[in-house]
Amino acid sequence: MSVDLLHTEFGLILGTAGRQSKIDIATGDVRLLQHFQAVTAFTLGGAHHKSVFRYCVARKGFELPYLMHMTLAVSCAHLKRLATVACHTDYSRRYAIAEARHWQSGLELYQVALKGRAHDFDGALAATFLTIIFTFALDDQLPRDSYTSGDREKLMHAINPLAATGGFGALRVILGEHMMESTWGSVLQDSDDELGTFTDDRIGTAGLPAAFVNLCELDAESNAENNPYHAIVRRLTPLLRLRPCEDSFTKFIAFSGRTWRYLRPLLLVRDARALLLISYWFAMMRDKKQWWICVRAETECIAIVDYLRRSEDSRILPLLTFPASLGQADLSYIW
Repeated sequence: MSVDLLHTEFGLILGTAGRQSKIDIATGDVRLLQHFQAVTAFTLGGAHHKSVFRYCVARKGFELPYLMHMTLAVSCAHLKRLATVACHTDYSRRYAIAEARHWQSGLELYQVALKGRAHDFDGALAATFLTIIFTFALDDQLPRDSYTSGDREKLMHAINPLAATGGFGALRVILGEHMMESTWGSVLQDSDDELGTFTDDRIGTAGLPAAFVNLCELDAESNAENNPYHAIVRRLTPLLRLRPCEDSFTKFIAFSGRTWRYLRPLLLVRDARALLLISYWFAMMRDKKQWWICVRAETECIAIVDYLRRSEDSRILPLLTFPASLGQADLSYIW
């Protein structure tokens, strides 16, 4: 009886009741949720992310259809990779179809929810995190010519995951101070330290890598307003000094969201200096061993390095060592 009730509840939440066989759809969705709670949630981000994902989805997923759809989409994405590794191609195809179905439904419902006057802070933040994860996981194998081909569509495909991280800026406008009051407060706090190291806006070049100062033509008067590279270098620098560990993950993923407004116009014209800087971030993210981003980060590095090797700026080529090594080279050469 309890299983039948759960089947019925899932059908009502996801809007699938009556469309197909209750057993075919509901049993699959129940298993997807079980997989997310038991396995996938423990593979997403750092320690704070893991606990909050499990708690927030368990508490809010049955209240917010968009959040449940997005949760199941990410669970499908994870299972699809596991099935591929295990050579179960038929299962991989099934998960890919279910992934697309849940993701489309989740996005449509989320857009409607954001237009409403009343916002669920926990749900909106969970959806944003899941969106970032899904966007990076959507297409692991970025074409090698994504930047060299000059194809606008390929370029947009390459930078779309970075655009997704900019969603937190929009949420700050909508949710304001309520962001820190949510269940996700501990995760958001973890994106910086008590000294504000990772949101540093100081003018000038103090503490910045000499190679980047030279490349981006920074000086004592440089700031985010008179030199768009300044904010990017300033936010990237503390990450270059950070010891790789699981607990630092939030600081790394927050970088792209904080710098997106400076990166966007530069990346749209395939600016070599901006691409070099973001390639360092991709190289570090590739080393994070997160299934949903590490492969995409690696293929981004390869595509960017291919493009930058054709640059006419003589300062670029010597700085490709780190991204070309996929984050394995010693960084001492930039200081």
